Amino acid sequence: MASFILAINSSRLRPWLKAPGIWTHCPVYQPLFSSLWMITVYLAVVSAACTKDPENGGDNNGDNNGNTQQYTIKVSANPTKAGTVSGGGTYNSGSSQTVKAMANDGYTFTNWTENGNQVSDSTNYSFTLTTNRTLVANFTENAPNQYTIGVSANPTEGGVVTGGGTYLQGQSCTVRATAAGGYTFQKWTENDNQVSTNANYTFTVTGNRSFVAHFIVQAPNTYTISASVTLTGAGTVTGAGAYQQGQSCTLTATAATGYSFQKWTKNGTQVSTNASYTFNLDL
Repeated sequence: MASFILAINSSRLRPWLKAPGIWTHCPVYQPLFSSLWMITVYLAVVSAACTKDPENGGDNNGDNNGNTQQYTIKVSANPTKAGTVSGGGTYNSGSSQTVKAMANDGYTFTNWTENGNQVSDSTNYSFTLTTNRTLVANFTENAPNQYTIGVSANPTEGGVVTGGGTYLQGQSCTVRATAAGGYTFQKWTENDNQVSTNANYTFTVTGNRSFVAHFIVQAPNTYTISASVTLTGAGTVTGAGAYQQGQSCTLTATAATGYSFQKWTKNGTQVSTNASYTFNLDL
């Protein structure tokens, strides 16, 4: 309830409420007057039948027709690929609203801003709606994870392995295996499971990994050793036969009665003057 001054126009005797800009055109009771030249001032108590004018500081929750005021909430993500937002739409004035933000993989929610100013650092931002709102959910990109790639050889003397080290998530990595002499690369394994039979194995780094390069010994070559006596009946020789690469061979010459051993030759070239000649087949 509010009190206002009621003025009577002496010529028309039409009452108007003198509170410009706030209360307008409110019908009031017209008193009886005894004289046209008399101005009688009344203090009128205006009831709730008078409606406030929103354009001049009145209530924005409705209009003169009793309709409820509505406002629009606009939401967006920055950057757009960083996450999802919800809660936008048109709602009644004075209602409680909540906008929500959810970060995508690789991003973290930072804050809600409006016109560049932070309004909340919570993913769920609640407020009472009193005007149109344009809200932006800001996200930051996470630093990529780092992972370790380990490589080893089995057996260790079987070859050389490279490519191990520290890599960022998503990087490409190639591990390489080079067999030593007498060995052949067989496969790459991880946790005893075969991952590749290529000596160079390329993959995308998504976590820590440990690879083993397997080498096998090459099948040795087989050689035939022949031995003979230059003069028939002059003596005997032993030790000839089939040998594998890397083995040791000993040839022994025994002279017959009336003869003596002189030397061992190979392709006409002397190789030893000892009756027992030992050598390795490493060719």
